[in-house]
Amino acid sequence: MRTLLHPLIVLKFCAMEWLSLYIKYFTKLGISLKTMSSSPITGISAGTVVAASAMTNTEKAIYLLIAFYIFDFITGIFASWREKKEEEKIKPELKEQSLISSEKLKLSGVKAFTYASAILAVWGIEKVFIIKSFKFDNISDQDMTITLVFIGFCCSVEFYSIFFENFKRAGFDIRKKFFTVVGGVK
Repeated sequence: MRTLLHPLIVLKFCAMEWLSLYIKYFTKLGISLKTMSSSPITGISAGTVVAASAMTNTEKAIYLLIAFYIFDFITGIFASWREKKEEEKIKPELKEQSLISSEKLKLSGVKAFTYASAILAVWGIEKVFIIKSFKFDNISDQDMTITLVFIGFCCSVEFYSIFFENFKRAGFDIRKKFFTVVGGVK
């Protein structure tokens, strides 16, 4: 009888030790989650993840295009500010000139309207002619549509504008830095 109780006591001790470890782990996890959930950034990012999971790929692509568009606008303003500061050193009378002109704002509005109308036109063509989705198995497992591909093209235009035009105007030439690094590696 004593030999039978010994393994049961050892098993009980091991189970209690494991339970104690799991309780400590879940307590730490709960404290971390409570700390994270009290932060406004966590609430915003969690809400974004939940909202993104309910959206279609086309909706996500449109929001990405909007984000690129806004970032392009902001980096364009920053690049204009840097250019204006450099020109003010040469011509001090430029200090009275405003940084953002109504002509540039109009062009930004035209660009936004062009993107929106072109995306709607491509989507309309897709729906009217009942164009099916397709797959590029070597690129993605998701179904692609011509609307999604066109939005991707628009995103690539904005990406190029941000990183290879606005950053260059602001004084940081990514292409030049890249070739400098590659040349150094060779």
